[in-house]
Amino acid sequence: MRLLVIALASALIIPGLAQSGGSGSELAAILSFETEHRGNSPGGWGGGPAGTIVVDGQIVHGGRWSARLERDTASPSGFSTITKSVPMDFAGTRIEWRGFLRAENVSEYVGLWMREDGDTAGLAFDNMQQRQVKGTHDWTEYSITLPVHRDAKQLYFGVLIAGTGKLWADDLQLLVDGEPIWEAPRIERAATAIDLDHEFDGGSHIVLDRLSAAQIENLTRFTYADLDNPGAFRWRGETPTLSPQPPLYSGKIVILVDEVSQSQAEYTAMALRSARQAFRFQIRRSPESGTAIAR
Repeated sequence: MRLLVIALASALIIPGLAQSGGSGSELAAILSFETEHRGNSPGGWGGGPAGTIVVDGQIVHGGRWSARLERDTASPSGFSTITKSVPMDFAGTRIEWRGFLRAENVSEYVGLWMREDGDTAGLAFDNMQQRQVKGTHDWTEYSITLPVHRDAKQLYFGVLIAGTGKLWADDLQLLVDGEPIWEAPRIERAATAIDLDHEFDGGSHIVLDRLSAAQIENLTRFTYADLDNPGAFRWRGETPTLSPQPPLYSGKIVILVDEVSQSQAEYTAMALRSARQAFRFQIRRSPESGTAIAR
C-alpha cells in the first residue's frame, strides 16, 4: 500500500487541487474536459505528478477532448491522479461520481475516487481498487457512491491510475440524489471558530528568503548523515542549545514539511527531528483506501 505525507493541506494528498466555482455549465464543461486548457493540462483540474497527465484530442468518448494519464517505470510516485474539489454546501442523501474510463496495458489498477472531509479528513471515502480494473479495456462507464455526511465540508474527487500504463477519462458526472450537483438545494452552515479565525490568512508574516552561510555551516557542523541508516541524521556530540531573545514563546512549535521537500529543506527537517524534546508525527493517506494514519 502506497502512502502519501499530507503537509499543509489535505487534498489527497496531492498539490495544486483545483477548486470548484462558477456556474453549473462551467463545472459541466470541466467534468467533460470541454473547456479551455492550460497548455497540455486539463483545464479546471489539479493533480499530478507533472508530466503524466495531458489532454487528448485523438481518443475521446464524446466531444473534442478527454484526459489521458500515462505512466511508465520511470514515472515518479506510484500513481497519477486528476483531482478536483467542491464545497459541501448542498443538501441531499447520496453523492454519485461516475464517468467513462478507457485503459491500456495497466499493470495495477485504474478507478474513480471520492472523499468527504470535514474538520478532520476522511469522513467518507470510496474508490475502485477492489474492482481491479487493469489491463486493456475499451470505454466503459463506472460509478461510485457515498452517503452525504452531515459533518462534511469539502468533497474531493478524481480519477487515478496505479502502476504503469495509460488511462483515459471522459464525460464525468457528479450527482446528488441523481441530479447534477449544481442543481442540489444549497444550505448555509454555521461558522466555526476556525472559520472565523483570519489572523494568518496573509501568511505567518515571518520572512526568511534563504539560509545564511553561517546557518548552513552550523547545520553541517552540528549534524552528520548516518550512512548505516539511510535517511537518518545524528548530532555531533551534545545537541546545541539555542539562546533565543525574550520575549520567549512557551508553547509548542510545529514544523510542517512538504512531501516534496528536497535537498537543504529535507536535510534540515531530518536533523531537527533527531533533537532532544522533538516529537515527530506524520499524517499519511493511502490513495487506494483513503485511510489516514498518524504516527
